[in-house]
Amino acid sequence: MIVENAMPRRIAVAATAVVLALSGLAVSGAALARDYAVEVVVFRQWEASGADGESWPDVPPALPQDVRVSRPGGGPFRRLAASAYQLSGIRQRLASADQYVVLGHFGWIQPDLAKGRNQWVAVGDGVPAGERIPETPGLYGMMRVYVSRYLHAQVDLRYRRETGGTVYPMTQSRRMRSDEIHYLDHPLLGVIVQARPLGDGDG
Repeated sequence: MIVENAMPRRIAVAATAVVLALSGLAVSGAALARDYAVEVVVFRQWEASGADGESWPDVPPALPQDVRVSRPGGGPFRRLAASAYQLSGIRQRLASADQYVVLGHFGWIQPDLAKGRNQWVAVGDGVPAGERIPETPGLYGMMRVYVSRYLHAQVDLRYRRETGGTVYPMTQSRRMRSDEIHYLDHPLLGVIVQARPLGDGDG
């Protein structure tokens, strides 16, 4: 099940899912004690142009430099085996559609959701040293999944589509429910994320 407050028709078709309103539930202490598998798909989507296009800042906000960021498989996070992925069908449908470009599909195993507020995972090329985003095309940034009474996913991304071109920022936070697939929308980027209690087939 994919959950988003106002999911665009295009991603609803691509994901072939029923859209429901989000009604988050508080996460219990027992749930916090479990390891969670977190899986993420990041993609670029068709962008409106002309009068319907977005206005982007000439200088995008800098990515935070004073936070702890680890790669999936590094720090407290174990890498989620590709054989345990559950979003591969969605990724394949996005990749086969002309209006989308998949930028990344990755996952990790998170041992302590309560501590996740201080633990970020690198996305794409991660967080560059200093405040400037490299001139080369790429996806930069980080995300985290944590519990503060409710389960949350937060992304802080920068995307440069072409050398020396505009840097597109995406900063969002979403309240989630475990096991559900959630979609974070943006005029140029999309993020699909699922956090689920670790099962015997994960790892």
